Amino acid sequence: MNVNLIAFLKKYRTPAKIVILLSIVYVLSFLLIDFYGKKFIIKTVKEQTSRKVDISSFHVNPFTTACSINDMVIYEEDEKTPFLSIKNLTIDALFFSLFSDDLHISEISINGLNVKIIQGTNEINIDDLRESAERILTENGSEKIKYKNIRVDNLVFKEGKIEYRNTLFNGQAGILDINLNVKNNPYDVNEYLLSGNCQSVTGGDIEFSGVFNQSTGVYNNKFIVSEFKIGFLTPFIDKALYAKELNGRMDFKISLGGNIDSLVSEASGVFHLYDFSIEGENDIELTAFDEIELEVDTISAYQGQYHISKIKINKPSMGIYRVRSGNNIIRKFSMDMLTTSNFDSLITLKHPDPDSLIIHYDKLDYIHSAYLKYYNNLYININDVIKQFSFKELRLDSFNVDKGRLEYNDYSSDEPFHLLLAEGMAKMDSFNSNKDDSHLFFDAQMNYSGQLSGTVVFKSLKDRRFYVSHKIKDIKIVDFSPFTEFYIDQPFWDGVINLQAETEIENDYMNSINEVVISHLEVGEKIHGAKNKKIPSKFAVGLMKDVKGEVRLSIPIKGKVGHPETDFIPNVGKVVKDLIVKTAATPVKLISKPFKNNLNNLHEIKFNYLDSVISAKQKKELNAISKLLKKDGVKIQLIHIYNKDWEARQYALFQLKNLYYKQRINSESDLTLIDTLKIVSIGKMDPDFNKFVSDLMQLDGIIYNPEEVALNYLGKEKIYSIVNSLKDAREINTMNYLAMKSGIGKKESRYFITYQDEKETKKYQDRPSFKVVIHTGK
Repeated sequence: MNVNLIAFLKKYRTPAKIVILLSIVYVLSFLLIDFYGKKFIIKTVKEQTSRKVDISSFHVNPFTTACSINDMVIYEEDEKTPFLSIKNLTIDALFFSLFSDDLHISEISINGLNVKIIQGTNEINIDDLRESAERILTENGSEKIKYKNIRVDNLVFKEGKIEYRNTLFNGQAGILDINLNVKNNPYDVNEYLLSGNCQSVTGGDIEFSGVFNQSTGVYNNKFIVSEFKIGFLTPFIDKALYAKELNGRMDFKISLGGNIDSLVSEASGVFHLYDFSIEGENDIELTAFDEIELEVDTISAYQGQYHISKIKINKPSMGIYRVRSGNNIIRKFSMDMLTTSNFDSLITLKHPDPDSLIIHYDKLDYIHSAYLKYYNNLYININDVIKQFSFKELRLDSFNVDKGRLEYNDYSSDEPFHLLLAEGMAKMDSFNSNKDDSHLFFDAQMNYSGQLSGTVVFKSLKDRRFYVSHKIKDIKIVDFSPFTEFYIDQPFWDGVINLQAETEIENDYMNSINEVVISHLEVGEKIHGAKNKKIPSKFAVGLMKDVKGEVRLSIPIKGKVGHPETDFIPNVGKVVKDLIVKTAATPVKLISKPFKNNLNNLHEIKFNYLDSVISAKQKKELNAISKLLKKDGVKIQLIHIYNKDWEARQYALFQLKNLYYKQRINSESDLTLIDTLKIVSIGKMDPDFNKFVSDLMQLDGIIYNPEEVALNYLGKEKIYSIVNSLKDAREINTMNYLAMKSGIGKKESRYFITYQDEKETKKYQDRPSFKVVIHTGK
């Protein structure tokens, strides 16, 4: 065989030499293309981007004309930090199409793409590249491109990664394992099929698929997201909110279709957000819910049509704490600075030094001007996007809120006001923005004992006309006591409120009638140092009661919604104060309302917090019970109502105030009665006391729950032991007093103590008391 080969070469020596020579030249030419091609790419990219570029190798396949770029890196402007890197970029074009007007690329493959985007206060690391791209498009128009048509059969991304880091907020996010396949439809050269998937750095899978027609501009895409965690957003919201931790995960399936060449687009799908919560300072939960479900039938934003099949919110909750200087949710900022279209000029006008806005930032909790500018840009951009859409119709088939909870604590006065709405529900069967009289029904437990219910009727969205009818049933007036102290300088110790309100709102103007019935009203002693000493509240309340012992008030409220003068609670205080003064000015009415001592009205014996000794008022009530016991067949049941957890917090808070007071007056001597009164009068949200607590416990910011802090500081076991002793002393002293006054021994079981059930006890947040139940017969 070797002899035949040699003979063949001898016979065809010249042609063989030519073929070999051409092969060598062919191979050498491609080697030269590899060498100079690498240099050309580096030079071109650097000229166009002004960035340093490295390429490990450039290779052209001599048999397929496919070219590959390996280990390509484009650096940041510092020429040290990688901005973009690609492990391999391969472009496989059909050889003969290179020399025609129509370039046909069978496949573009990008493997290991890694992009790092870094955003600072006023810049982002792609600004210069964006400017370069705009310049290239301007300088090199379509007339500079040789090919009339460029066709790509397949575009493949494998194992891509995009990282985003914000140095201003110190936040970051990222997408990993990006895989994308864009494939030309063999049956329609203008149609491309899309499919791919990726993962979030913090957790969550994303899948997408779709179709796009480059000739007609029509597209139809689907996105499926599962278990997508949103905790990475915490650094981006905690500069505006008092938020320390954001939790939640999303699932959604969305179909998006339309035409990129026109204002036609539609979306539909289902969105779920689970286990959402925002944790604030001192582990206080700002807001949370178990699930939000949003089912979209059709949204056509450009046409202004929004059809939502269902909105369902399960177990939403929010805790609001209000103090004189602000609240526990939103940091301080100027609204006009958030919404201005010229932030720099406005902040310069208001503050020559922008950072003077937050010269005491840590103390005052203002939003820093740099963050506020970022939020301002975000607001402007979102507003610009919204302006591109129209709004013609909003349809909602179903809206439901289940087991909602709202806790509102107001510390703007010297004593706290507490409002709790629990087991709340809201329901709307249907809503249409172009139709009138849609109804929203709501219902909730209010401060444990009461009930809130009502209806909102959307009369006309165009005229902003609403009608609200609601009622409050059996709410304890003691919950409003801080406001009565603040407005009339006397607390309401007891009483039950029932309210029926009818409110109409049109163009933000409110007209409301509130019919209030207060029963079992008991007014406390005048606050020490009160300004309104001339208001004889106890006397006036006695005059205001009707023959049933009830106080009836009709409170009209008119004015702009949100105006301080239309705020409900201050108006209640103002009206009550006016009625007391006016009624007390007519003492002749006292004649028509003689005092009636009816033992059937005896229903409760109240103690102040931490009391155990029988007071004069309690003795009077126990004396009445003793007289009843002397009647045959009468038995008295005393139901001891108290919440030891609540009492423990009150006791612990008093002891912490005691420490603060002694430090302030620099004294370790025993307390006098005057000292005790001064300690009690210290508001738990008093700025100096609050700072004392935060310094003592080495905590940052405002302490919204000093009772709990005090309990932990002083020791729960010790405090609960004291509270239990107080409870036992109350019972022993009460029983002994009854035995002494009635002459009936405890062993006869004519009077006895029981307790309310555990569920009711946990709800109870009031002074300890004995509920009196009278039993007659054998």
